[in-house]
Amino acid sequence: QQMKKQSKRKGRKFGELNPIKNGDVFLMKSGRTCTVYNYVNANNIDVVFEDGFQVNLRYGSLREGTYTHPLDRTIRSVGYIGFGEYNTSTHKIAYHKWCGIIERCYSSNFHKRKFGSNYKGTILIEEWNNFQNFAEWFYNQHYENGWQIDKDLFSDEVSIYSPKTCVIVPADINIATIQDKGVYFWENAKRLKKYQVNISHRNVKKTVGYALTEEEGIKMYKSAKNSYLKKVILENKLPAELESKLLRRVDEKFVC
Repeated sequence: QQMKKQSKRKGRKFGELNPIKNGDVFLMKSGRTCTVYNYVNANNIDVVFEDGFQVNLRYGSLREGTYTHPLDRTIRSVGYIGFGEYNTSTHKIAYHKWCGIIERCYSSNFHKRKFGSNYKGTILIEEWNNFQNFAEWFYNQHYENGWQIDKDLFSDEVSIYSPKTCVIVPADINIATIQDKGVYFWENAKRLKKYQVNISHRNVKKTVGYALTEEEGIKMYKSAKNSYLKKVILENKLPAELESKLLRRVDEKFVC
C-alpha cells in the first residue's frame, strides 16, 4: 500500500521530465541568450553567451532565465558587476558604498528624502558604473570603519562621483564640507540693508556676521569656512599624506 502512494516521479532525476541537451539555446530575463555546450547533469551545465562568456549553471537558472550576466546593469539600470576579482560577497564594504552612491544619484525615492534633493542631477562617471573599477579605486584609498566618500571638497562646479572628485574621509569632515547657504541678502525694516553670512557647524547653522556688500560677505564666508574645515581636519589626526592633501584643497577652494 505504501508503495502505491508514492509519487510516480520518485526515482527520476531532476530535469528528466524536461531534459536539456547540448545545443539548446536559452533566453535570460535580461534579454541575453546562451547556448548549452556541455550538459553533465542538472546541477552541472556549461553554457556560453553570445559575447563568448562561459559559465556553469544549474537547470533552474536556465529554465527560468534568472542568471545575471556580469555586464547586466542590475543596479538602478546603471551599475554592473563586470569581469574581475571583486565580487559582492567578499568585498561587501566596497559594494555597499558603490550601491549607496548609485542610489543617491539615480533614485527618485531617495531624492524625496530630507536633503535628498541636493543630489538631483548628480551623476556617476561611466568608469564607475563598473563595480570592478570602483572597487579598485576604493581599496587603494585609506579607509576606516565609518568613513564616507566625499565628492564636494575636490569638486568646484559639476556634481559628479569620480576618482578625481572623490576622497574618503571621516564622517564629520564629510558633513563639514557640505555647502552652506553662505551669503544671502538680509533686510530688517529697522536696520540698514545688509548681507548675512552663515556656515554650518555639524549641520547647525552659525551666523558669522553681517556685511554691507556681497563681496565683503563672500570674503567673510570663505575665511570662516577655511578655518572651520582645517580645525575639523586636524582634529581627526589623519594619515599625513591625506591630511596634507585636504589642507591644501581647503586653501584652494576657500581662499581667505
